[in-house]
Amino acid sequence: MLERPDDLTVVAATDDDAQVQLWAQIKGHATPLELLTVTEADAQLHGMSRGALAECWRQVLQRRLRHARFTEQVGQISLRLKITLIGELVLAQGIGGCSGCCGCCSSLFWLSWW
Repeated sequence: MLERPDDLTVVAATDDDAQVQLWAQIKGHATPLELLTVTEADAQLHGMSRGALAECWRQVLQRRLRHARFTEQVGQISLRLKITLIGELVLAQGIGGCSGCCGCCSSLFWLSWW
């Protein structure tokens, strides 16, 4: 099961060769995950220092990775499934009209309480 989104932190670290690397640290996991290395070419392309570029990327990656973890939580997946099912029932009812023969109206009612 996924932990809370805030359990993930992206950190910047400079290695022995003065390379700036970004790592993902997840609470409860001993080994951080290497995400990327900011090269001098990257910094020149963006017109900033490696440290400044690493900080920009760190913030973006942390925000997006936390959001990805949030959307993969059971409650969020369940919510997306409910929305999809309700949408399909509404579309089916709108396309074919509802004569009450298939139970789609009662299904829509019960899904709204799910």
